[in-house]
Parts: sequence; C-alpha cells; structure tokens
Amino acid sequence: MLLFIVALLGACATRPVAPPEPSLRTQQETVLRNLGFAEVEDGWLMTIAEPISFDFNEAQLRDSLRNELLQSARSLLEVRITQVQCEGHTDNLGARDYNATLSLARGRAVADVFVEAGFVAENVSAIGHAWDYPVESNDTREGRAANRRVNVIVPMQSLSTP
Repeated sequence: MLLFIVALLGACATRPVAPPEPSLRTQQETVLRNLGFAEVEDGWLMTIAEPISFDFNEAQLRDSLRNELLQSARSLLEVRITQVQCEGHTDNLGARDYNATLSLARGRAVADVFVEAGFVAENVSAIGHAWDYPVESNDTREGRAANRRVNVIVPMQSLSTP
C-alpha cells in the first residue's frame, strides 16, 4: 500500500502544470503592440501616415490600407476592444475651413472601416484637426506628407481593468 501511495505521489509530481492564462488586459495590450499601437497618456495610439494612406487633397483610403485596417479592427474585437477614436490631420496648404473638412473626412474614412469590421457605430468617433497638430514641418514636401494622416486611438478606459 505504501508503495502505491509513493507511486501515486510521484505521478502527480511529474505531471506538467499548464501556465496560467494571461489576463484579458494582458491579451489586449499584446494585440495592441502587435498591431503597431504605442501606449500614450490617455490610451493607445496608432498613426496611419501618408505613404500608406492619403494622397494630397484626398480622403479615400487605398484598398491595401483598407484591408489592413479591417484585419486590425477584427483583431481588436477578438480581445474585446470595442471603442476607437479616429483623428484626421492635414498639411497646412489651402484654407483652414477646407482642411478642417478634409481632416474630418479622413477620420470618417478610417472610422467607417472599423464599423464595417463589426464595431458598433456609437463606439467609433471621427474628429478632424486640420493642421493643428503637425508631426513634421510643413515647410517641406516630406513634412507635409507626414502630416496627412489619421491617428487611431484606443482610449485607456476601453481596456479591461488590470
């Protein structure tokens, strides 16, 4: 009998123990990092820059970017991230009112992709900032191109609590 108990205890000790499942918050943060988001003060930020998104004076997404955004949106939904903010930006060429409208149209173009992917429309916002927040100087062609972008923000409060 003692041999049986020792054998039973030995079998229990050699059984592999599965590591604990990562928390939902950890899974969310991993997906965000893998998609190119960076943690900022109030959430997670992904910048979509001109070379892969918007031509001068355009708000229409290229098909390749649209497909990439659809995949990213679906990946966010898989880890229960259901809220995003899409902030459109422009360079400083042209009238301010025109650029405000254009930047909003860029934000909406990206927001529409998130809704198409399955986000509830009320949880996806679009904002136009015109040229208010440049990331490069508007004095060069390259700088202006970098400023024609959309930032996608996942608000911190939309993540699972730690």
